[in-house]
Amino acid sequence: MPDRQTTTVLVMHAHVIAAVACIRSLGRAGYRVIACSPQADALGFYSNYTSESLVHPPYRDQADFRRWLDETVDRHRIDVIVPTEELLLTLLPDIARYADLLPCSTEPDIVRLCFSKYRLFERFIAASRCTALHPLGEHLPRTWLVDPHTAPVVLAELPADTPLYLKADALLATDHRGSVVRRVHPREIDRSALEALLAQYHAFILQEAVPGVGVGAFFLQWQDRVLASFMHRRLHEVPHTGGVSSYRTAWWHRPIYEDALARLRHLGWQGIAMFEYRWDPATDEFHLLEMNSRYWGSMHLPLYAGVDFPRLWIDAFIGLAVRPVERFRTDVTCRNTFPGELRHLGSRLRDGRVPLAEKLASLVEFAALSANPHVKSDLWFPGDRQLYLRGLCQYLGSKAPRRSQRRLSPAADAPAPGARAPR
Repeated sequence: MPDRQTTTVLVMHAHVIAAVACIRSLGRAGYRVIACSPQADALGFYSNYTSESLVHPPYRDQADFRRWLDETVDRHRIDVIVPTEELLLTLLPDIARYADLLPCSTEPDIVRLCFSKYRLFERFIAASRCTALHPLGEHLPRTWLVDPHTAPVVLAELPADTPLYLKADALLATDHRGSVVRRVHPREIDRSALEALLAQYHAFILQEAVPGVGVGAFFLQWQDRVLASFMHRRLHEVPHTGGVSSYRTAWWHRPIYEDALARLRHLGWQGIAMFEYRWDPATDEFHLLEMNSRYWGSMHLPLYAGVDFPRLWIDAFIGLAVRPVERFRTDVTCRNTFPGELRHLGSRLRDGRVPLAEKLASLVEFAALSANPHVKSDLWFPGDRQLYLRGLCQYLGSKAPRRSQRRLSPAADAPAPGARAPR
């Protein structure tokens, strides 16, 4: 019979806050957690819930990385790998070899669909032309699918003044470049700009910016059963005009939940997933912005609200009985104090369009939230609170002058790939 105590889990990308949440969830549940990252100072290496830490070669060195991964799986008897987008795309050409270790869909066509914003919106736009699937074509921003054939038509249709978002996928890159999401003005998109972009990506999308606040619907689906769900509303973003979440609250909105669930079931993705929307409180209109088939940056909020996604995810994967979580607390708020909230505050203070009175109010709000014991923090986590101070030191260190460090060898302080990282 499977059990947590004899199961070793490899958590990728231990330098990001979402991975830290996974490490904490799985470690406190009794799993043996090995954290790994290409960064020798990854925050997750210092968690009390990490059993061992490993530095791996960069993903771009695919042969070295694959060799490292195979040796690590054998040497440490890895039972489960908590994946990232970079990992799945690196393994995609031979992903069947790793299917027994990955708690997610491993069919190449599904992976390509669920990790490509272009293919995802292409699917949903096509659905609008089918009677049975028509609802999947609703609640989408105005979206242009750009490829060498459609580029001239798109150029003629773009609005004159409405801001746009350019979204290009690593999967459709012409070389090894990564994904891009960037806000652009229509004046920046002319024939030469499109030609330059199409030299870098086989296809990409342009989306019209939509009003409202950022909200998310989150799911764990395994063997076509929804085992957990959660929703949140963003209170602060980085930058403050729209971006990643730095302060958010548990939240519920049934129409958005049902829209996201219908899309998840249509796609057939197994594992965890989040759907990001913009919701206009004044009109109750909402629009899907993207889907992410991986762990997400605000993972600590559902942990505080009673939805332990990582534990439920790996429990289901190894065959433990999992009772679906159908309710969660909606009175919970959580911040990523640094760097998130500091960057949010900085973006407001630097923005010349924000009145001085509002800037002062933002400073007061930052202090008040920091002093409020009811506001949770990503890093101030029970049983692992030393990461709060370490995270602050890392953030302050990243702001410090680096002139003296330039005299060091690039690898002077870093352990070799595969070595045990410092604790």
